Amino acid sequence: MPFLCMTAVVPSYMRSLILASSLNAGAKIKSQKRTDILEQLYAIHIEKGYKVDFHMGEIEQEANVALNVGSDTTAIGLRFTIYHTMKKPSIDTELMQELDQPIKDGRLRSPVRYAEANKFSHLCACTQVCGCSWAECCPLNA
Repeated sequence: MPFLCMTAVVPSYMRSLILASSLNAGAKIKSQKRTDILEQLYAIHIEKGYKVDFHMGEIEQEANVALNVGSDTTAIGLRFTIYHTMKKPSIDTELMQELDQPIKDGRLRSPVRYAEANKFSHLCACTQVCGCSWAECCPLNA
């Protein structure tokens, strides 16, 4: 999973190199039995890729789909939170007041780290309430 995280933040032209390097690293370690999805896909590619028309491009596509699915869900959640925060001006104003001073003082840097964001009680409350509301309107078992 760490290489997927790295792949998500590097420029697009570097993604294939990172994917290829992680596959090569996995191929070199034969003494350990790996069971992650990427290793299984790579094994199919090596063992019978030409017979079943399963090449490196398909592995790259699967990795890209996995990355995009997670980022899409995150974007939807953020959009939902921002919309409902801005929908109520009093909450939006209070949240901006809580964040403005640390930004001016330089105590809050960009990108904001999780540990830094957790120090702001109103921000945490907004994200928790919106997260619960989003879960209610879009249940996973529907």
